[in-house]
Amino acid sequence: MNHIERLILQYLDFSSSETRHMPDWVQARESEWQRALKFTDNAGLTLHLRRRLQDRNHYENVPLFVKQRLDQNLEDNRVRTGLLMQELLRIHQQLQSKGVDHLVLKGLLLFPDFVDRPEHRVQNDYDLLLKAKDVGPAYSYLQELGYSPAHSNAKQRADHLPPLIKKTGYEWRGNLFDPAIPPGIELHYQLWESGFERISILLFEDVWEQSWMRAFQGVQLQVLSQYHELLYVTLHCCRHILRSDLRLSHLYELAYFLHHRALTQEGLRGFLNWLQRCPGSSKLVATGVALAVNLFRPAVDRSLSSWLTGNLSPGVKLWITTYGYWDAISGYKKNKNVLFLHFSLLSRQADRWAVLKRKLFPEHLPLATSGIQFSSENRGLRFRLINFLAYICLVLRRTAFHLASDLDFCFQLPFWFSRRRRLSKLEF
Repeated sequence: MNHIERLILQYLDFSSSETRHMPDWVQARESEWQRALKFTDNAGLTLHLRRRLQDRNHYENVPLFVKQRLDQNLEDNRVRTGLLMQELLRIHQQLQSKGVDHLVLKGLLLFPDFVDRPEHRVQNDYDLLLKAKDVGPAYSYLQELGYSPAHSNAKQRADHLPPLIKKTGYEWRGNLFDPAIPPGIELHYQLWESGFERISILLFEDVWEQSWMRAFQGVQLQVLSQYHELLYVTLHCCRHILRSDLRLSHLYELAYFLHHRALTQEGLRGFLNWLQRCPGSSKLVATGVALAVNLFRPAVDRSLSSWLTGNLSPGVKLWITTYGYWDAISGYKKNKNVLFLHFSLLSRQADRWAVLKRKLFPEHLPLATSGIQFSSENRGLRFRLINFLAYICLVLRRTAFHLASDLDFCFQLPFWFSRRRRLSKLEF
């Protein structure tokens, strides 16, 4: 069976009838299912697929080994979600005891607007927004509580300090849903890195004033306003697309929000009018929403469709139809076609050159991720040697990727410009 990943992506879209006939791939061979589950794991869609199979009464036709695997994944993630909830509340209480104001971002609080059940979402870290004066002291305080920086590379452009994790000595066992995987803590000092993406976002200036308190497990947590939350979730998708490391579940959650009308029609109109105050926000939200609609086909309000038509540039529309769907399977990681999208979002030629240079010729070596859960006391000679060799292999793989993808980009470039010229003539 060919392209089982794409068949699953089609199965997950929200426009499909829940009573339609069972697709052939549900009873695929083990090798095909192994490939399919590798895709859904990487995309963060495994448990969403399980729920969809159940909703359409197709789950009983899935091969036994697949059901056993999916059932175990759900049970593991249910346990993991419970542990994450407890730890989030501990972190909140510890920071609160020190008088550190913080907003809880995304993660567990995306339920119920962006996901049907908390345990259907794979979460690897906690995101907290702090005021600039509190970031450093809070980072030091969490280290005193047993958390350690996952890496020390301060040159990585992000909107948060290096993630903190507990050095539990955990070793990867091939189970993405393992409750024993230590989650990270990301302390954000801003919600968007304008200088890196070269796109200014101006609507977060009053984020603290507009925040509100939300009950979570019987505790009041300070969170983003609904407008800021929707903006941040969408920008988070766009940032990962532009940086070629998207997990498709982010777009699925955005599509879920749209399909289930988490905003009233009046609220949606207010949100779209609010976006018009910032051209960068309008462009990126239109891009993220259009891509989510293209991939997962949620029911979309007519006013939103009209707004998308008016806020998507011809270049962005062309990129979505040319690459947006076909490169989604890999999370936009296998090539550098996202450069064409980034170019279409920028108005200044200097910004395009800066993005092109950074993307084609990375300034920094990749971060080492192997063995980061081990403390320095547990890193013996054998451990260091194995991790050194693993890092060398990582650098070689990334070097090979950049060489191949740079050549592919140069090959794609004339075709892209040819399509843009034809599009411009049609518009004229």
